[in-house]
Amino acid sequence: MRREGAGLGATTRREHTHYTDPLREFTDWLQAEFGNAPRDLTPGKLQRFDHPDGRRGNLRCWCVLHLDGRPAGAAGDWREGSSLTWTADRRPLSTEDRQRMAAAAKAARAQRERERAQAQQRAAERARANWDAAAPATVAHPYLQAKQLPAVGVRESAGLLLVPLVDVHGTLHNLQRIDAAGRKRFLPGGRVRGLFCLLGTVRDGQPLYVCEGFATGASIGHAMQVPVACAMSANNLLPVAEALSRHYPAAALVVAADNDHRTEGNPGMRYGAEAARKVGAGLTWPTVCNLEGCTCTDFADTALCGRVPA
Repeated sequence: MRREGAGLGATTRREHTHYTDPLREFTDWLQAEFGNAPRDLTPGKLQRFDHPDGRRGNLRCWCVLHLDGRPAGAAGDWREGSSLTWTADRRPLSTEDRQRMAAAAKAARAQRERERAQAQQRAAERARANWDAAAPATVAHPYLQAKQLPAVGVRESAGLLLVPLVDVHGTLHNLQRIDAAGRKRFLPGGRVRGLFCLLGTVRDGQPLYVCEGFATGASIGHAMQVPVACAMSANNLLPVAEALSRHYPAAALVVAADNDHRTEGNPGMRYGAEAARKVGAGLTWPTVCNLEGCTCTDFADTALCGRVPA
């Protein structure tokens, strides 16, 4: 502060810091930290933009910039759950700035949750409509033929095999669509975490297997005549196993892990062992084939080699 003059006629004038181009500086910072930035940055507005590592339209990242007072902003990555703050002069944030950025981050999370819930609801409605309109699958589908699988628990529409993803109450939330070449896609925006495709009927005191893919589950169920919950991915094994252990406490859970011995870190075994340990389930996995050129990693593969899961 600088005081000029004295007495009743004295005036007080605040020193102003002039920032060259905070919009450009914030954009450059976003590019450096996140590898991308909104094309048209609007101050005061919460905006989302793509992460360069994801598909176009992933909108993984968010940011907000305030230009009132000292320019300051915040940004984050939904998937990683991370957030960072920025100020034009690189000085630490004031208490007011921190509160403003915290409020922006909270608003961003709330908006993301609303959008996620809306997208999941739309996907669930689409899943139910597609499922109701589809016909029961037959073993003539190219994917089932290639894997030598029975047509159990799935339907078919326009050449796509439809695998239902349900919760423990049997409510349909999503579909995995498999084409003739084995390419797999979920419905856009649909929920996956904690969902599974259940093949067979769960009975108290009897084994209930949990695996990754539909082909693996169908192979296990067909060979051993046991119910199987197909979690769709390695990192969904634990959420599914936890949900099943709570809903079917009398069932004897067994995690049938993939053996990704050709992949660094063997994620199938790592996630499978973690899921089994945390819910107190049994654990089984396919051993490596000794056949020359064999690339077996799951029980669907080993079934084609004539081996049955233990």
